[in-house]
Amino acid sequence: LDNNETARTFKPQLEGWKKITKHLWAWTYLIDFQNYFTPYGNLRTLYENTSYLLKLGCTGLFQQDQGGDFYNCGLSELRSYLTAKLLSYPTTRYDEYQKLIAFYLESYYGDAGKYIGEYLTLLETKMSNLQTLMSIQEKIDIFADEKLVKEGETLFEKAFASIHNDEFYACRVERIMQTLVYIKCVLLYQQNQMLAYQTLRKKFIET
Repeated sequence: LDNNETARTFKPQLEGWKKITKHLWAWTYLIDFQNYFTPYGNLRTLYENTSYLLKLGCTGLFQQDQGGDFYNCGLSELRSYLTAKLLSYPTTRYDEYQKLIAFYLESYYGDAGKYIGEYLTLLETKMSNLQTLMSIQEKIDIFADEKLVKEGETLFEKAFASIHNDEFYACRVERIMQTLVYIKCVLLYQQNQMLAYQTLRKKFIET
């Protein structure tokens, strides 16, 4: 928000409200409401927007993520953890924020956390290289492609190998891997590979 050209009309409005009230609240979105399972690589954006709003003087901040019975395949917990930390410690530097991510991944995924972190970096890189901004309603193929799937599958193979069949961590890795499975489902459908799509879709739903 702070450096975003598309927010140029929003920022003066926010500054104007700040002049007439001490109780400034903001409502932001962290997810794709067109497809809840789309893995948005927006952890840096989460940091920058939260820091900007808190610096501006917001006393209330509602970060809307998942909805209903959807769990966004494991990314929502991480974003909730990071949001809570930023609200508790508003002056957190970005390098400290990155350490929080690393701590969470290691604690939540064990030895697989390293590879989950690389997967998240892969998503962030894909989105940061886009020539357009992501909204809360996007088609997944704006950033997803076969190269992303292949690189993601390699990382998840390493993730599972690193935990040596430990069921405690395996179920968590399996859950976040569903973001990649979802991407693959969408690509198969778009390529009209219906048999492969239906097989993978069935597995996705059962998981």
